[in-house]
Amino acid sequence: MERRPHKSSVNMPSSLLILVEDVLFNILGYCGIPGVVTISQTCKHLQALAFSKHVWLALLQDLNARRMIDLPVNEHLDQYSAPELVDLAKRTIHGPLSWSCWYPSPPVVARREILHLGIQRSAYPPPWPHEIKLIPGGVYVLCQKDAILTCWNVHEKRSVWEYKGKWDNPTWVLSFAGELVDGDMAMMIVLAIRVSNVNQNFIDIVHLDLATGISHSRLLVLAPYTDHFNSFLRAKICDGVVCVGMHTGPKRVVLINVKTGSSKWLDVAACSFDADLVPGHLIVYRDGHPPNTKATSVHIWRTDYLTSEVHPHSVSLINLPPLLSLVNTVVPHYSPHLRVSAHACPLREGNVFIIWACVSPDDITHSATVIHRYYLSLDPTNPRLVVDSTGISFDPAHRALLTSGISYTGHSMVRGAPASTQRRIVYWGERTSKKDDHRNFINIPHSFNNVHVSAYSGALTYSVGDDVIVDYFL
Repeated sequence: MERRPHKSSVNMPSSLLILVEDVLFNILGYCGIPGVVTISQTCKHLQALAFSKHVWLALLQDLNARRMIDLPVNEHLDQYSAPELVDLAKRTIHGPLSWSCWYPSPPVVARREILHLGIQRSAYPPPWPHEIKLIPGGVYVLCQKDAILTCWNVHEKRSVWEYKGKWDNPTWVLSFAGELVDGDMAMMIVLAIRVSNVNQNFIDIVHLDLATGISHSRLLVLAPYTDHFNSFLRAKICDGVVCVGMHTGPKRVVLINVKTGSSKWLDVAACSFDADLVPGHLIVYRDGHPPNTKATSVHIWRTDYLTSEVHPHSVSLINLPPLLSLVNTVVPHYSPHLRVSAHACPLREGNVFIIWACVSPDDITHSATVIHRYYLSLDPTNPRLVVDSTGISFDPAHRALLTSGISYTGHSMVRGAPASTQRRIVYWGERTSKKDDHRNFINIPHSFNNVHVSAYSGALTYSVGDDVIVDYFL
């Protein structure tokens, strides 16, 4: 005869869960999003706890501390309900809902912030499209207008700072980047600068106190002389390490450790390249490697190895073995534009990253754009770089030029026909055969290329006339 368990023993697990509910809340808050979702599938009681506001507020506060959330003005995480916090996490991981290919309407702007700059135009060089960057966290923007760089507080709608160099001759900021430091009370800004008349290039690293607007130069590096007015590629800064590329003459990237003041000029040995940073590592995406081929490749070095005193001030990357490298497929065109974007994975704390590498043609009429997605693990015991073959997108039907970087979720802005002012959001995570799918089109006034796509929130930041606009999407 089967022995039936005592009634109290049947109820004991449930009773224990009730007694330690506060402890379970704290445990779930440290489990991370994948762990919480897995635990929620064990029983109804844990499912209710796992999807409580207490738990998801802790999870989203962690993402916010990692600067993976851009909150609109006057919005705070503790104002969100549990379902709204879950939706915010989904947007961080997958991108805005209205950007999905299956969404029944064009992308929906849920919130728009407008800054009225009113910066006087310079007479020379001729005005060019503004470049705007929303700093992770969504509170500050860096705005380059006619080669003048300013910092604005989006939430308070006020100017914080304008860059003023030490030179008497006119100076132009040609590339820039910034990251929050000192508990988000200050910003470290890297500026690639051209000084008029003497035609010299400099890289200035500035510390800006966001409360007072007072700044001082931490480090000034002389860059090689060039006849070309703008020889700089996109500047990057990550955890106090700066990299800036130069695309005319010998292709080089300068790597600067702000804390130690050390710098190294690295010869990339390529016709085209781009570079990015993740904590402690430099990522270089280049063509012509192996030599005399049309293949592209991704290489990763430790930044402390590259800036080591054992290497000369200027050295070729060919002579420095990378930590990891991977060769891509053959480039489909002879004069490619390369772009690489690397982002930390919000689902995994530590050294796990997504890298998007893009090859686009120099002329939109010649060939398609090719995208590769990589998974990078920098586990000290087992570093790995793996290409995700399912994420390679080769889209000959949508010949397009990238007009922004690629977000963590694989979204970017592209432009179609050369004279088109219409920008399209494209998801590069899968192939598409829909030649005339207009659901992911966004109209942005004026014909310019500089639209900033936030890495995780999908916020679009751009300028129209004297205004800077930040759009948050449903």
